Amino acid sequence: MNFESFRDARIVIVNKTNGSIISGAVDASQPVNGNDESQADMVNGKIISCGAQFDGISDIEILKDYYFAFGIDGKRTLFEGEWELDFDLEYMDTTREYTISKNIKIGELDRSLEKIMISPLSIQLQLQPLSDGKYNSEDQINLLKMINSNINSLKIIMKNKTELLVHNLSFDGDTIYAVFPAVLDLDMILAIDFNGVRIEIIK
Repeated sequence: MNFESFRDARIVIVNKTNGSIISGAVDASQPVNGNDESQADMVNGKIISCGAQFDGISDIEILKDYYFAFGIDGKRTLFEGEWELDFDLEYMDTTREYTISKNIKIGELDRSLEKIMISPLSIQLQLQPLSDGKYNSEDQINLLKMINSNINSLKIIMKNKTELLVHNLSFDGDTIYAVFPAVLDLDMILAIDFNGVRIEIIK
């Protein structure tokens, strides 16, 4: 990637808690004496380094909440292709499970919410099974339409009072689930709000 391609890719930083985006201004000032680290490095007349400035960061500690991305919306793909990866994946399951008893509305239906399972990447809401335990494809389609309608809303409320609206809910049997638009710090989550029903999940 040359400097022009990097500049045109529009580097941004994205808040991993609420998804907000701060655009960067890319600069490649030409070196005067070669001793100024803020100036671009040149090799054979080509720029091989540059700087990016982001306005709105008042403290270095705030940066821990951000990651780098490209594109105005932070979703631009720089390179496409097939990638072969080979690595050992070792991880600890960070999913937290909460047993509760709350009545919630899904469209015009009243359902009992029994369990919430939440990880830094996703959430699952486990509903009490229907009394007859019978489902058909039409029921599933109607429920899916209802949870994705403007009537329904799922919000993650953080301890700093910010709210993350979760879109693209899915429905499978008695479980509603969704993937977050950003990786969340579970220790910073205060509550979940589904259709106006607030559930505190401090642990």
